[in-house]
Amino acid sequence: MADLTGGMGVDACFFAQQFQRVTYVEAQPDLVALARRNFDVLGLRNINAIQAEAEIFLQQTADSFDLLYLDPSRRAARSRRVFQLADCRPDVPALRDKLLETAARVLVKTAPLLDLRLAATQLGPVARIWVVSVGQECKEVLYLLEKTAPPFEQVPIEALCIGPTTRSFRFTRAEENAASPVYSAPQHYLYEPDAAVLKAGAFKSFATRYGLGKLHPHTHLYTSTAYTPEVPGRVFEVEQVLKYDRKAVQKALPEGRAQVTARNFPDTVEKIRKKLGLEEGGDRYLFGATGATGRLLLICCRRALDITGAGPPSLHA
Repeated sequence: MADLTGGMGVDACFFAQQFQRVTYVEAQPDLVALARRNFDVLGLRNINAIQAEAEIFLQQTADSFDLLYLDPSRRAARSRRVFQLADCRPDVPALRDKLLETAARVLVKTAPLLDLRLAATQLGPVARIWVVSVGQECKEVLYLLEKTAPPFEQVPIEALCIGPTTRSFRFTRAEENAASPVYSAPQHYLYEPDAAVLKAGAFKSFATRYGLGKLHPHTHLYTSTAYTPEVPGRVFEVEQVLKYDRKAVQKALPEGRAQVTARNFPDTVEKIRKKLGLEEGGDRYLFGATGATGRLLLICCRRALDITGAGPPSLHA
């Protein structure tokens, strides 16, 4: 394989553990020197380091590869941060045909802000997509290009949620479009999907896969009467559902503190805290959300389970 955006060589070091031969390509001579030193210290004898622009390497190489990997630079002139694929360097959409002439597969890592469908359209024949989160924060999206690929609706999309226990959710847009979740008022447990699941767009299929009720078509919170294991995300035990009213909330939370989240709610977290007179913190969680009937809800919870996979505690023992 070849890593065409070699940088410090960190990715190449890991690829070298899986591939017989790795070609590391980087344009900046100081980075090439550092990477060569790293490869030598780590005893990675199967990496060949080349100083070249990715575009020049592709034009000049006579080799064919099983995989090409690119993590395009997301900084333009004057260190301005960019996100669109055509603004990154190298410009992967412009190189697409040459990339697929040179390798059977091309793996591209992008910023998580890009829309998945738009990015897949620009990249071309995308065969698989991974959305990666670490500690419930979405970090990267990876697209696997092959010479032939299914329509976007049939492309497997996997939300990979990395934490103390790594979990994943795999689906297709066709499955998402066909899913018909049950809409429900908050029950005993409330589920907040991992950021990777939400970025991947698994809204309805998330509910049907785990047999959960969904609070509202546009409220991506889920609920069940009995605890459902293996859900990638945070789980809470519902204590009560409150009116969006300062007096009611202060009675339920006399300590005046809660960790507030807004999901499909007209006010921001800051406005909710100000209106209700709440400070941030404590062991209570308050979700502002729109319910199935369109009513505004404040769901008061305690944390019941996280992505570590430990069993739900008895909060009322």
